Amino acid sequence: KNEIYGGRISGTSGTLLSVTKLSTTGPANDSTRVAENPAVCASLDAEADNGFLVVWQADIVTPGDFQIYGRYDLEGAAATPEIFTVSDVAGATGVNPACVYDPASGQYIVVWESIPDGAGDGSEIRGQYLAPVTGEPSGLSGFLLSDMGPNNDPDFNAHTPVVGVNSSNGKFLTVWSGDDHENGRLEEEFEIFGQFYEG
Repeated sequence: KNEIYGGRISGTSGTLLSVTKLSTTGPANDSTRVAENPAVCASLDAEADNGFLVVWQADIVTPGDFQIYGRYDLEGAAATPEIFTVSDVAGATGVNPACVYDPASGQYIVVWESIPDGAGDGSEIRGQYLAPVTGEPSGLSGFLLSDMGPNNDPDFNAHTPVVGVNSSNGKFLTVWSGDDHENGRLEEEFEIFGQFYEG
């Protein structure tokens, strides 16, 4: 089965120092479960904790029901809880995560593509602040960053977000690929959209 692994590489010699299995997806012998699309971001504050966050999508609980999971590592040792859920949006699947560390608040920011279950709206981009070490969500759970197409129209979608942060004030920018109906745009006419957010 697909799992997420991480390797530590020396910043001076380029030597591979260690390899660690980061995810555990479903029962041990269930090859249908998948962990994929990992993203990693470091705290950029070596004096504080040398920590980094890894996030990925996986169907841990129910086959085919992908959510975003994370693991925070402190100098190579997994923090507790070892694996935690990032996406917590009822009736939606979470895929394609991205993350960044905000030195202004000491928190991590995770964004992902949220796909509603069944008929209804198309996919949108959501975000979540996470506290260091614990992975505890901070603020509004799964806040909405995109608004593609009319309400209740599944033909307009947002995909593959990336995120960056202004380290001086904690304001972050998320950009994604999507199709929208405003300003004369048409379905499947994909453009790059963006949203600033300040928690």
